[in-house]
Amino acid sequence: MKPLELMPNPEREVDPKSIGVVTTTFYKRWYPGAIRQYSAGQLQNNEVNQERIDKTRGDLALRMILRANKRGFRVVVIDGGSPATFIEGLKGTEVIVSAETEKGMSPSRQQGFREISGLFGVKVICWSEPEKVSITADCLPQAIIPILKGEADIVVPKRNEGLFKETYPDYQVRFEQDSNRIWNAILRKYGLRSAEEPDLDVWFGPKFFRNDPALLSLFTDKYLFVKDPNLNFHKIIKPELWPNAIFFPVIAVLHKGFKVASIEVPYRHPPEQTAIEQDSDEFRRKREIQQRNIILSSEFFVRSLLGLKSNTGRINKVS
Repeated sequence: MKPLELMPNPEREVDPKSIGVVTTTFYKRWYPGAIRQYSAGQLQNNEVNQERIDKTRGDLALRMILRANKRGFRVVVIDGGSPATFIEGLKGTEVIVSAETEKGMSPSRQQGFREISGLFGVKVICWSEPEKVSITADCLPQAIIPILKGEADIVVPKRNEGLFKETYPDYQVRFEQDSNRIWNAILRKYGLRSAEEPDLDVWFGPKFFRNDPALLSLFTDKYLFVKDPNLNFHKIIKPELWPNAIFFPVIAVLHKGFKVASIEVPYRHPPEQTAIEQDSDEFRRKREIQQRNIILSSEFFVRSLLGLKSNTGRINKVS
Protein backbone atom coordinates (compact mmCIF):
# COMPACT_ATOMS: atom_id res chain seq x y z
CA MET A 1 0.00 0.00 0.00
CA LYS A 2 1.39 3.42 -0.99
CA PRO A 3 2.25 5.56 2.06
CA LEU A 4 -0.15 8.39 2.70
CA GLU A 5 1.37 11.82 2.12
CA LEU A 6 0.54 14.59 4.54
CA MET A 7 -0.09 18.13 3.35
CA PRO A 8 2.67 20.66 4.05
CA ASN A 9 1.83 23.34 6.59
CA PRO A 10 -1.39 21.69 7.83
CA GLU A 11 -2.05 24.63 10.15
CA ARG A 12 -2.72 26.76 7.06
CA GLU A 13 -4.39 24.05 4.98
CA VAL A 14 -6.97 22.88 7.52
CA ASP A 15 -9.83 24.93 8.95
CA PRO A 16 -9.62 24.27 12.71
CA LYS A 17 -13.42 24.51 12.96
CA SER A 18 -13.64 21.37 10.82
CA ILE A 19 -12.04 19.38 13.66
CA GLY A 20 -14.34 18.24 16.44
CA VAL A 21 -12.61 17.05 19.60
CA VAL A 22 -14.61 14.84 21.99
CA THR A 23 -13.52 13.90 25.49
CA THR A 24 -15.06 12.87 28.80
CA THR A 25 -14.21 13.99 32.32
CA PHE A 26 -14.90 12.84 35.87
CA TYR A 27 -12.62 14.05 38.65
CA LYS A 28 -14.64 13.76 41.82
CA ARG A 29 -11.88 14.95 44.18
CA TRP A 30 -10.36 17.65 41.97
CA TYR A 31 -9.71 21.04 43.59
CA PRO A 32 -8.52 24.41 42.18
CA GLY A 33 -5.10 25.92 42.72
CA ALA A 34 -1.69 24.34 43.12
CA ILE A 35 -1.38 20.64 43.87
CA ARG A 36 -0.91 19.86 47.54
CA GLN A 37 2.25 18.22 48.80
CA TYR A 38 1.60 14.76 50.21
CA SER A 39 3.82 12.69 52.44
CA ALA A 40 4.44 9.03 51.72
CA GLY A 41 2.35 8.19 54.78
CA GLN A 42 -0.60 10.26 53.57
CA LEU A 43 -0.54 8.53 50.20
CA GLN A 44 -1.15 5.21 51.94
CA ASN A 45 -4.66 6.50 52.55
CA ASN A 46 -6.83 5.56 49.56
CA GLU A 47 -8.89 8.77 49.61
CA VAL A 48 -5.83 11.00 49.82
CA ASN A 49 -4.17 9.08 46.99
CA GLN A 50 -7.32 9.36 44.86
CA GLU A 51 -7.39 13.09 45.53
CA ARG A 52 -3.83 13.38 44.24
CA ILE A 53 -4.73 11.33 41.14
CA ASP A 54 -7.88 13.34 40.41
CA LYS A 55 -6.03 16.63 40.87
CA THR A 56 -3.18 15.59 38.57
CA ARG A 57 -5.39 14.14 35.86
CA GLY A 58 -7.95 16.95 36.12
CA ASP A 59 -5.25 19.58 35.64
CA LEU A 60 -4.02 17.72 32.56
CA ALA A 61 -7.58 17.52 31.21
CA LEU A 62 -8.05 21.27 31.55
CA ARG A 63 -4.78 21.86 29.72
CA MET A 64 -5.79 19.53 26.90
CA ILE A 65 -9.28 21.00 26.50
CA LEU A 66 -8.13 24.61 26.73
CA ARG A 67 -5.35 23.96 24.20
CA ALA A 68 -7.88 22.49 21.76
CA ASN A 69 -10.16 25.50 22.24
CA LYS A 70 -7.28 27.97 21.79
CA ARG A 71 -6.31 26.32 18.52
CA GLY A 72 -9.84 26.83 17.23
CA PHE A 73 -11.04 23.22 17.30
CA ARG A 74 -14.67 22.56 18.20
CA VAL A 75 -14.74 20.81 21.58
CA VAL A 76 -17.44 18.80 23.35
CA VAL A 77 -16.85 17.57 26.90
CA ILE A 78 -19.16 15.07 28.57
CA ASP A 79 -18.73 15.33 32.32
CA GLY A 80 -19.71 12.57 34.72
CA GLY A 81 -19.91 14.65 37.89
CA SER A 82 -16.75 16.70 38.45
CA PRO A 83 -16.92 19.57 40.97
CA ALA A 84 -18.44 22.86 39.80
CA THR A 85 -15.02 24.48 40.28
CA PHE A 86 -13.61 22.16 37.61
CA ILE A 87 -16.32 23.09 35.09
CA GLU A 88 -15.78 26.78 35.91
CA GLY A 89 -12.27 26.40 34.53
CA LEU A 90 -13.83 26.12 31.06
CA LYS A 91 -16.11 29.14 31.34
CA GLY A 92 -15.50 31.94 28.88
CA THR A 93 -14.45 29.49 26.16
CA GLU A 94 -16.34 27.97 23.23
CA VAL A 95 -16.11 24.51 24.80
CA ILE A 96 -19.48 22.78 25.07
CA VAL A 97 -19.83 20.94 28.39
CA SER A 98 -22.73 18.52 28.82
CA ALA A 99 -23.67 16.41 31.80
CA GLU A 100 -23.46 12.67 31.29
CA THR A 101 -26.94 11.31 30.50
CA GLU A 102 -26.08 7.62 30.89
CA LYS A 103 -23.45 6.32 33.29
CA GLY A 104 -20.50 4.45 31.88
CA MET A 105 -17.43 5.01 29.75
CA SER A 106 -18.84 3.97 26.38
CA PRO A 107 -22.22 5.70 26.81
CA SER A 108 -20.60 9.02 27.72
CA ARG A 109 -18.17 8.84 24.81
CA GLN A 110 -20.98 7.96 22.43
CA GLN A 111 -23.02 10.87 23.77
CA GLY A 112 -20.10 13.12 22.85
CA PHE A 113 -19.90 11.67 19.33
CA ARG A 114 -23.59 12.37 18.77
CA GLU A 115 -23.37 15.92 20.11
CA ILE A 116 -20.34 16.99 18.13
CA SER A 117 -21.58 15.40 14.91
CA GLY A 118 -24.35 17.98 14.79
CA LEU A 119 -22.09 21.03 15.02
CA PHE A 120 -21.95 23.03 11.81
CA GLY A 121 -18.78 22.57 9.79
CA VAL A 122 -17.31 19.63 11.73
CA LYS A 123 -15.83 17.24 9.17
CA VAL A 124 -13.73 15.00 11.42
CA ILE A 125 -14.57 13.69 14.89
CA CYS A 126 -11.53 13.16 17.11
CA TRP A 127 -11.85 11.15 20.28
CA SER A 128 -9.13 11.35 22.94
CA GLU A 129 -8.85 10.67 26.64
CA PRO A 130 -8.77 14.06 28.37
CA GLU A 131 -5.31 13.76 29.91
CA LYS A 132 -3.59 13.35 26.53
CA VAL A 133 -2.50 16.99 26.19
CA SER A 134 -0.09 16.17 23.36
CA ILE A 135 -2.93 15.05 21.09
CA THR A 136 -4.28 18.58 20.73
CA ALA A 137 -0.87 20.21 21.10
CA ASP A 138 1.25 18.09 18.73
CA CYS A 139 -0.86 15.65 16.70
CA LEU A 140 -3.78 17.63 15.27
CA PRO A 141 -4.54 18.66 12.58
CA GLN A 142 -1.70 16.70 10.90
CA ALA A 143 -3.08 13.25 11.69
CA ILE A 144 -6.51 13.84 10.16
CA ILE A 145 -5.24 15.00 6.75
CA PRO A 146 -5.83 11.56 5.13
CA ILE A 147 -9.52 11.80 6.10
CA LEU A 148 -9.88 15.29 4.63
CA LYS A 149 -8.11 14.13 1.44
CA GLY A 150 -10.50 11.18 1.06
CA GLU A 151 -7.73 8.63 1.54
CA ALA A 152 -9.12 7.26 4.81
CA ASP A 153 -12.42 7.07 6.65
CA ILE A 154 -10.77 6.47 10.01
CA VAL A 155 -7.31 7.20 11.35
CA VAL A 156 -6.00 5.10 14.21
CA PRO A 157 -3.00 7.19 15.31
CA LYS A 158 0.18 5.29 16.06
CA ARG A 159 2.65 6.37 18.71
CA ASN A 160 6.25 6.97 17.73
CA GLU A 161 8.07 3.98 19.26
CA GLY A 162 10.89 6.04 20.73
CA LEU A 163 8.58 8.56 22.40
CA PHE A 164 6.32 5.72 23.56
CA LYS A 165 9.15 3.99 25.40
CA GLU A 166 10.63 7.25 26.63
CA THR A 167 7.52 8.86 28.09
CA TYR A 168 5.24 6.03 29.32
CA PRO A 169 5.56 3.96 32.51
CA ASP A 170 7.77 0.93 31.80
CA TYR A 171 5.10 -1.64 32.64
CA GLN A 172 2.51 0.14 30.48
CA VAL A 173 4.77 0.01 27.42
CA ARG A 174 5.13 -3.77 27.76
CA PHE A 175 1.46 -4.24 28.56
CA GLU A 176 0.14 -2.19 25.63
CA GLN A 177 2.56 -3.68 23.13
CA ASP A 178 1.38 -7.13 24.17
CA SER A 179 -2.29 -6.08 24.06
CA ASN A 180 -1.92 -4.61 20.57
CA ARG A 181 -0.22 -7.78 19.35
CA ILE A 182 -3.04 -10.01 20.63
CA TRP A 183 -5.81 -7.72 19.36
CA ASN A 184 -4.31 -7.44 15.87
CA ALA A 185 -3.80 -11.22 15.79
CA ILE A 186 -7.56 -11.60 16.25
CA LEU A 187 -8.17 -9.35 13.22
CA ARG A 188 -5.81 -11.44 11.11
CA LYS A 189 -7.21 -14.73 12.39
CA TYR A 190 -10.63 -13.82 11.00
CA GLY A 191 -9.43 -12.11 7.81
CA LEU A 192 -10.10 -8.49 8.78
CA ARG A 193 -6.43 -7.48 8.51
CA SER A 194 -3.74 -8.94 6.25
CA ALA A 195 -0.32 -10.08 7.36
CA GLU A 196 1.24 -7.32 5.22
CA GLU A 197 -0.66 -4.50 6.92
CA PRO A 198 0.90 -2.91 10.01
CA ASP A 199 -0.55 -3.47 13.46
CA LEU A 200 -3.07 -0.85 14.53
CA ASP A 201 -2.05 0.91 17.74
CA VAL A 202 -5.59 0.52 19.01
CA TRP A 203 -4.53 0.50 22.67
CA PHE A 204 -3.30 4.07 22.34
CA GLY A 205 -6.90 5.25 22.72
CA PRO A 206 -7.50 8.18 20.33
CA LYS A 207 -9.58 7.51 17.21
CA PHE A 208 -10.35 10.00 14.43
CA PHE A 209 -13.18 9.44 11.93
CA ARG A 210 -15.06 11.23 9.19
CA ASN A 211 -18.27 12.89 10.35
CA ASP A 212 -20.59 10.75 8.28
CA PRO A 213 -23.89 9.12 9.39
CA ALA A 214 -22.74 5.64 8.33
CA LEU A 215 -19.56 5.89 10.38
CA LEU A 216 -21.21 7.69 13.27
CA SER A 217 -23.70 4.84 13.64
CA LEU A 218 -20.83 2.36 14.02
CA PHE A 219 -19.34 4.47 16.79
CA THR A 220 -22.67 4.84 18.61
CA ASP A 221 -24.05 1.31 18.28
CA LYS A 222 -24.52 -0.46 21.61
CA TYR A 223 -23.80 -4.13 22.20
CA LEU A 224 -24.24 -6.43 25.17
CA PHE A 225 -22.74 -9.79 25.95
CA VAL A 226 -25.28 -12.60 26.24
CA LYS A 227 -23.58 -15.11 28.50
CA ASP A 228 -23.77 -18.79 29.14
CA PRO A 229 -25.02 -18.93 32.76
CA ASN A 230 -22.79 -21.91 33.47
CA LEU A 231 -19.58 -19.93 32.94
CA ASN A 232 -17.79 -17.49 35.24
CA PHE A 233 -15.55 -15.53 32.87
CA HIS A 234 -18.53 -13.57 31.53
CA LYS A 235 -18.13 -11.27 34.54
CA ILE A 236 -15.22 -9.51 32.81
CA ILE A 237 -16.87 -9.21 29.38
CA LYS A 238 -18.55 -5.82 29.57
CA PRO A 239 -18.81 -4.06 26.18
CA GLU A 240 -20.34 -0.97 27.83
CA LEU A 241 -16.93 -0.17 29.36
CA TRP A 242 -14.19 0.33 26.72
CA PRO A 243 -15.22 -1.84 23.72
CA ASN A 244 -18.50 -0.31 22.49
CA ALA A 245 -17.16 3.19 21.82
CA ILE A 246 -13.58 2.78 20.59
CA PHE A 247 -12.75 -0.90 19.91
CA PHE A 248 -15.85 -2.45 18.33
CA PRO A 249 -16.21 0.47 15.86
CA VAL A 250 -12.76 -0.17 14.39
CA ILE A 251 -13.66 -3.84 13.90
CA ALA A 252 -17.03 -2.93 12.36
CA VAL A 253 -15.37 -0.42 10.01
CA LEU A 254 -12.92 -3.07 8.77
CA HIS A 255 -15.73 -5.59 8.37
CA LYS A 256 -17.75 -3.15 6.24
CA GLY A 257 -14.79 -2.28 4.03
CA PHE A 258 -14.19 1.32 5.06
CA LYS A 259 -10.64 2.67 4.73
CA VAL A 260 -8.57 2.60 7.92
CA ALA A 261 -5.20 4.37 8.10
CA SER A 262 -2.43 4.05 10.67
CA ILE A 263 -0.67 7.41 11.01
CA GLU A 264 2.35 7.89 13.26
CA VAL A 265 2.09 10.89 15.59
CA PRO A 266 4.69 12.56 17.85
CA TYR A 267 2.67 11.96 20.99
CA ARG A 268 4.37 12.51 24.35
CA HIS A 269 2.77 11.10 27.47
CA PRO A 270 2.48 13.66 30.30
CA PRO A 271 5.31 13.19 32.84
CA GLU A 272 2.85 13.99 35.65
CA GLN A 273 0.68 11.04 34.67
CA THR A 274 3.64 8.73 34.23
CA ALA A 275 4.83 9.66 37.72
CA ILE A 276 1.57 8.73 39.44
CA GLU A 277 1.18 5.45 37.50
CA GLN A 278 4.76 4.15 37.34
CA ASP A 279 4.67 2.07 40.54
CA SER A 280 0.91 1.89 41.08
CA ASP A 281 -0.59 -1.54 41.76
CA GLU A 282 -4.03 0.02 41.30
CA PHE A 283 -3.28 1.06 37.71
CA ARG A 284 -1.68 -2.30 36.95
CA ARG A 285 -4.84 -4.11 38.09
CA LYS A 286 -7.01 -1.73 36.05
CA ARG A 287 -5.01 -2.43 32.90
CA GLU A 288 -5.13 -6.18 33.45
CA ILE A 289 -8.93 -6.04 33.74
CA GLN A 290 -9.04 -3.78 30.68
CA GLN A 291 -6.99 -6.23 28.63
CA ARG A 292 -9.11 -9.28 29.48
CA ASN A 293 -12.34 -7.38 28.88
CA ILE A 294 -11.34 -5.93 25.51
CA ILE A 295 -9.61 -9.02 24.10
CA LEU A 296 -12.45 -11.40 25.00
CA SER A 297 -15.14 -8.94 23.94
CA SER A 298 -13.42 -8.26 20.62
CA GLU A 299 -13.16 -11.91 19.64
CA PHE A 300 -16.81 -12.50 20.52
CA PHE A 301 -17.75 -9.40 18.51
CA VAL A 302 -15.80 -10.52 15.43
CA ARG A 303 -17.41 -13.95 15.58
CA SER A 304 -20.84 -12.36 15.91
CA LEU A 305 -20.23 -10.14 12.86
CA LEU A 306 -19.13 -13.14 10.82
CA GLY A 307 -22.06 -15.26 11.96
CA LEU A 308 -19.83 -17.78 13.73
CA LYS A 309 -21.49 -19.59 16.59
CA SER A 310 -20.02 -20.01 20.06
CA ASN A 311 -21.09 -22.28 22.89
CA THR A 312 -19.98 -19.79 25.52
CA GLY A 313 -21.86 -16.62 24.64
CA ARG A 314 -22.38 -13.97 22.00
CA ILE A 315 -22.39 -10.22 21.44
CA ASN A 316 -25.80 -8.82 20.59
CA LYS A 317 -26.60 -5.40 19.20
CA VAL A 318 -29.19 -3.61 21.34
CA SER A 319 -29.30 -0.13 19.74
